[in-house]
Amino acid sequence: TDGNGGAYLTLQDDGNAVIYTNQGNALWDSGTWRHSRKLDFNPAVHGFLFRNEFVNNVANIPGYGQVQTQGRCGGMAFAALDYFLKGIPVPKYTGNLFNQEVPPDGHWLADYLYSRLMDSFLVPSSIKYIKWTVASDHSTVFGGKGVSRWTKEEEFPKLRSGIDSGKPVVLGMIDATNLGQIGSENHQVLAYGYEWHSKANIMKVFVYDNNTVGREVVLSSEPGNQHFDATNTDPWRGFFVVDYQQKNPPVFTTN
Repeated sequence: TDGNGGAYLTLQDDGNAVIYTNQGNALWDSGTWRHSRKLDFNPAVHGFLFRNEFVNNVANIPGYGQVQTQGRCGGMAFAALDYFLKGIPVPKYTGNLFNQEVPPDGHWLADYLYSRLMDSFLVPSSIKYIKWTVASDHSTVFGGKGVSRWTKEEEFPKLRSGIDSGKPVVLGMIDATNLGQIGSENHQVLAYGYEWHSKANIMKVFVYDNNTVGREVVLSSEPGNQHFDATNTDPWRGFFVVDYQQKNPPVFTTN
């Protein structure tokens, strides 16, 4: 600040510390500014108004047997994104309209969510549910980077790229540690925003979690934390970007 009388230091809302001259010119900064983007997806508006409480038998893994999933999270994430991208309001059914709190099988919306659940599994990225479930969280000689580094070094940049392009991103969430837990402990959500302090390597992801109705859920991690904490549940081991493929959603109206 020599020769710049009246210079001052300010810690900005974006996380950057900057020294300015009294004319407002920047002399120095800490480089800790926050990269961020949040799309106009709102879980209370664009998410379904019932919780993900479906039960399905969805896959038969050779050598293991039938896999039962507790919900249609992938279907709900895919369908919510289908409606959002087409600019069509999501069906406003609430849980109290149905005995089981969700549309019953045979209802047009339940069947659409099931078909989109199947679609969410029939994409190349789905192999990661198996690979990451049985992998270690940390790096190993034969297992590679591990779930934590795969998430932070490979998948988080993919997430940022997708959201920067203007499109929400479906995430496959990993919590299971053995094949028997794949259908009950893993999950799918829809991410529509992020914050990233690149210098501090602090990460936040804003998601629509179909297990939480009408409320934003935040995933976060920082150096020293190999997992991603969540505001609505226990921490997740990690996540990957799902290969979403868009479809035109059905629209049913009544007088």
